[in-house]
Amino acid sequence: MPELTDYSGPYKHDLVFEDFSKEFLIKLMLQWRRQYLRLAGYWYEGIQKRVGLETADEIQIEVFKRIGERQLPKYLPISGIQLNTCLDSLKLGQLVPESWMGSELFDGHVDIKNDNHLIVTCTHCVVLEFFERTNQLERIPAHCQVMELEATKAYMCNPKIRVTALKLPPRDGPDDICCQFEYLMEK
Repeated sequence: MPELTDYSGPYKHDLVFEDFSKEFLIKLMLQWRRQYLRLAGYWYEGIQKRVGLETADEIQIEVFKRIGERQLPKYLPISGIQLNTCLDSLKLGQLVPESWMGSELFDGHVDIKNDNHLIVTCTHCVVLEFFERTNQLERIPAHCQVMELEATKAYMCNPKIRVTALKLPPRDGPDDICCQFEYLMEK
């Protein structure tokens, strides 16, 4: 049977991912990514309405740290990545739905000094841009200065990697970078 390029045909009770073309699966994954990130946003908004901004921020930090601690390691046997270097941990981070790999949501670049010393710069972040556009600047400190740093540390899945924020929002203007982190393996 040929690979499906969409699912416009008849219902297939025994449908499996292998039935679809690579192109369709990529489109599906990108939509899952958008949904995953919106789910996190909707959840946060619902919690904030009920318990307030400060408590919602604390819960959000806890959730992202737990994802880094408990979910990201599950990608290791699938990917074959061994966490020996900072670059290995960065590769692991590319595989999660909220990564910037192939994303219209986030963009940036990595300055690889060596496998254990990286400077990661984010130049486009829809979350920060949303806060700026909707004048929710009060959310920037907790999200961008605290949660993002804590989540980044947890997402490295290696306690020997020291993550240092070199530049955090607020930005000087729309042409300024969003944030910048240094990853360095402790000896």
